Amino acid sequence: MSTINSPAYTMLNPPLPTVTVLPNNRIDKKKSTINHNKNVKRLTDLVKLMEKKKFWVEVAVLDRLHYKYTNAQRSFPRFRIVAQARQLIKRLKVLKIDKVLTQFYLTFWNVKTLEKCQGPWNYIPTKEFAEYTMQRIISATLILDKLQAMLMKAFNEQTKTLKMGHWGALMLVYMGTTSRLYRLSHTWVNELQQCYDLIQPWHLAFASGYKAKQPKPDINQTCLPSTFTNARQESLESWSDHTQIPGIMQTMILTPTKSIVKTQSISSPKKTNSNTLLPTMMMDGGNEEDELLDFGEVIERV
Repeated sequence: MSTINSPAYTMLNPPLPTVTVLPNNRIDKKKSTINHNKNVKRLTDLVKLMEKKKFWVEVAVLDRLHYKYTNAQRSFPRFRIVAQARQLIKRLKVLKIDKVLTQFYLTFWNVKTLEKCQGPWNYIPTKEFAEYTMQRIISATLILDKLQAMLMKAFNEQTKTLKMGHWGALMLVYMGTTSRLYRLSHTWVNELQQCYDLIQPWHLAFASGYKAKQPKPDINQTCLPSTFTNARQESLESWSDHTQIPGIMQTMILTPTKSIVKTQSISSPKKTNSNTLLPTMMMDGGNEEDELLDFGEVIERV
């Protein structure tokens, strides 16, 4: 059965192109508007950002909390959200998006380590390898989108638990960890989008690694300028039943200003939607009252 309509970003392990590197004299000269040296320099900066040590440190904290309190938390449904977030993080780890982008970068020198990426670059990645890389970028972004939503939900549930006076010290640590993970995930998505936006027009100048009559994998690896955004939108609708979520994809949602939020909370406090304000609180801190609730910031300062 043909899977040509199935995008590669939906696959766990799409096949790596058989040819990933070509000499740079294979660049399409018709794409003269592309500044290749500038793009390589920009890619260098983005690859350095993919290390994400802080993100994985917070993940280690979350794992330790889970293993330490597994028996105590097992009967509490609110802790299941954290378990679901950990599953998403495991899927993200399997993708190894940092290594994929590093490998893409290494092809410009056709070397094995970053230390050898010096001097002029004499090679280019094949068009298929660029498409493979962009598809992996989309896959990682979709997981991070869902992870952000899960972290929002976990943070909200932890706030409710703390207000009831349960698990006080533990909730403070959980809230700090989920808050910081949300911020780091949000930043990571923005960086991945920059990678996609850089590679997408650039890859049109790269030559194909396949010969004229050589059969190609029956997989849809097409990467248009709109593919990244459309994939996120479709994924969001599939698991949330919403077209927009504040803090994740909010092109059509305007975050209330501080003055509006304050007026609403005074005039009709019962109508305030904590789920709507949660992303703002986790990302910006809001006003002074909201800042006190951002335990991620509190723990960082302490």
